Amino acid sequence: MNYRGIVKNGVIVPIGKVEIPEGTTVTIHFLKKVGKAKATRKGTKKKKHPLDLSDLAVHTGIPDLAENIDHYLYGHPKQKP
Repeated sequence: MNYRGIVKNGVIVPIGKVEIPEGTTVTIHFLKKVGKAKATRKGTKKKKHPLDLSDLAVHTGIPDLAENIDHYLYGHPKQKP
């Protein structure tokens, strides 16, 4: 199971309704590094395009994922390069 959450006052708070039994051991994987925003020449934060999803990208280790997405999702035969 994967859940998303945010840190508030040093505590990880799940986003949405999550029912996890008390005492469950969990692993926390950080999706992005939190730090100071890079400033532009004028000293203001650079605005991100609303459809930019690059901060959600993760390395899967699957070199042919784009070409064979149907294979990995649905079990179709792999495409030849």
